[in-house]
Amino acid sequence: MATTKKTTTKATTKKTTIKSTKAKPVEISLPENPVVTTSGDRLCYVYVAVNLTRNTRLGEMISLAMVDADGDTFYGEFNDFSVNKLLDIPKSSIVPTLLGKDNKYVNVSGTYDEVKVGVFNWLYNKFTNWNRTVQFVMDRVSWDWPIFKEMLAGPDTEEMPKWVSPVVVDINTELGDNITIPKDKALSAANGEGEYKNFIPAAIVNRDLKRVETARSLKTVPEEILDLPGINALTVASSIRAIHQNMWGIVKN
Repeated sequence: MATTKKTTTKATTKKTTIKSTKAKPVEISLPENPVVTTSGDRLCYVYVAVNLTRNTRLGEMISLAMVDADGDTFYGEFNDFSVNKLLDIPKSSIVPTLLGKDNKYVNVSGTYDEVKVGVFNWLYNKFTNWNRTVQFVMDRVSWDWPIFKEMLAGPDTEEMPKWVSPVVVDINTELGDNITIPKDKALSAANGEGEYKNFIPAAIVNRDLKRVETARSLKTVPEEILDLPGINALTVASSIRAIHQNMWGIVKN
């Protein structure tokens, strides 16, 4: 019987620094040749949810959550978003229910730059442990992804880290669960004006609540996370993970 010899390719690394005007720079090593992941590789997926002051690309982040394939979490809350940009539903349903820096689920509570450093550190640890490029799965892609991508890359997408896929998986498209309103009303609604000003935020809240209950029925998310107050980004990201993994049969070996 023929025998085969297993070979291993060792990744080479280079030094890079994540610079921040307010937070301490972080030095990390980036492998040059990570494993390129495929849709069937459960370890590549990171599930992301963001709460914004308003659902437009000009919105600012209130909170951000990431959950990996095994359920490990990162959750950050921002303390420097513009209060005057808050629409009614985020003001009443999200801001009052933020967890605060002393909560055990909060990794970082601080400025945009401080949360950004925490995001990079958490993602980089996942990347180096798995040696896989990171594939994000999100909902609210029209608004959340451009804002989250700018945190990772700056305005120029060519600056995206090589270990992050530049394309996001849209859970709403996969589920056929997109929210639509008349095109001529979209701009005014996004700016919190006109007859549809509360339609999209309210529809998102209702959709999130339904997904939380779906995740609860799947029993793959700790009840404590599903029971966090308000429409918490960590609850949403965890629910997206449960639904996506169930939908595609992506289970832990």
